Order: sequence, then C-alpha cells, then structure tokens
Amino acid sequence: PILLPNVRGSILAKVVEYCVHHKHDARLNKEVADLIQDDGVVEAWDRGFMDVDDSTMLQILYAADYLGVEPLVDLGCLFIARIIRHMPVGEIRQRFGVVDDFTSAQREQIRHETERLK
Repeated sequence: PILLPNVRGSILAKVVEYCVHHKHDARLNKEVADLIQDDGVVEAWDRGFMDVDDSTMLQILYAADYLGVEPLVDLGCLFIARIIRHMPVGEIRQRFGVVDDFTSAQREQIRHETERLK
C-alpha cells in the first residue's frame, strides 16, 4: 500500500481524473501559465474540472503539490489568482480563512517596504 496521509480519497480521485485526461499532453509551460489572461487559453475541460468550491480547489492544489503534479499545481494557482486578483485583502482573508496575525508595527513595515515597489 501507498500511504498518502495528506490526501483524502475523493481528492486523490480528482487528481487521478486530471492525470488520466492529460496523460498525453505536454507539460504546461510556466511562462504560458504566467501569461494567461482569459479563459480562451484554458481548455473547457480544465475550466469544468476547476469549477468546484474553494475548499475542494485548495485541497486539489495541495494534493497536486504533495504528489508532484506540476501542471495541476499551475492550473490551480491560475484559478486562485483569477479569483483573488481584484479582491481587497480583507475579502481574500475572509474567503480563504487567512488570519491576519501581523502586529501594527509589522503592517507598517510591510507598507513601507512595498511602497518602494510601486
């Protein structure tokens, strides 16, 4: 038996489904993934595959990363990026359960450091 303690059976089935569908595909080029701006570049099957609730999407992403399925990691990151790209930080935190545990001083330091990047 192969132990996969970090991957639920239903999520492993989704990862296997993705791998079976893409078994003959060339690996998704990271540069192409970085440049994707619209749904026309992602095939309809992949859009349907990623049409799941946030929790399932994150579990698929974690499982793909754990199992080394890089094209699925790229796809998952792309979909999450599309979800959050125009969201305010507070809304992202609420939607994905991200706790804001920075102190006021840490927040100020981050603001100061990121101002130089603008």
